[in-house]
Amino acid sequence: MARRRPGNRGRGGGGGGGLKGGILTAISLVLVIGFALAWAQSNNIKGISGALEYFRTWSAQIQDCGVGDLDWRCETPIPDYDKREGGGEGAAKPSENVTSGADVSPTSALAFLDSISLKNSEEVEYARSDWKHWSDLDGNGCDSREDTLIKSGTNVTSDPGTCKITGGSWVEPYANSTITDSSKIDIDHVVALSWAASNGGQALNADQKQQLANDPLNLYISKASENRSKGDKGPGDYLPPNEAFQCQYVTSFVTVVDKYSLTMPKSDAEAVRKVLETKC
Repeated sequence: MARRRPGNRGRGGGGGGGLKGGILTAISLVLVIGFALAWAQSNNIKGISGALEYFRTWSAQIQDCGVGDLDWRCETPIPDYDKREGGGEGAAKPSENVTSGADVSPTSALAFLDSISLKNSEEVEYARSDWKHWSDLDGNGCDSREDTLIKSGTNVTSDPGTCKITGGSWVEPYANSTITDSSKIDIDHVVALSWAASNGGQALNADQKQQLANDPLNLYISKASENRSKGDKGPGDYLPPNEAFQCQYVTSFVTVVDKYSLTMPKSDAEAVRKVLETKC
């Protein structure tokens, strides 16, 4: 009987083991890729830049959380990258038709607040000209300043040809004062444009910046001195002296921040939460 050469079994066994190992490796690789694609889809992440931004935001939020912080906010953020990268239907979330903080319930405002990523404001090269305000985005012949004056006043009259305000009376909500001369009224951006730029807004495209700058949800009449006093402060440093308006003010603020996928410093978020929980 011929003796089987030991080398044959070795080569045959090694070849079978190598093939099986290669198949297992391929299957594992397919599963890993499948899980990665499913994770990216569930978090609305597109491309490598989106994934890097996701983990950058998550890392920044973790750093803002302290073990001793009673208001623990270290859940994983789920930012909407379609809005941050200027894709899809535009910058706004489903609250497209909301035009005032009075239209948003405190419960909804708290939900918006809980979804916002907390991080410190950043130094950016802010240029007000990049945020084209007082535009006629709705095409009604009046710019956003004129629209705000018309909807906020009593017995308001205007030139039908130019929409220039010619008369009326206004009770501005910040200090609860009455004004009868429209030229003495400022239109305040609740979320100041420079504040927005320093808190994620610099990444918005030109159309989104213009939309935020003219969004009725972000515009209120104010007497000039109060608008100067506020400046570009967030709720942690400024609240309207008229306490009856503070609930609506912070509700508008947090809804705008959520709507345009901005971030918020922790001090501002804490001030908003306090008003929502104690004055609304």
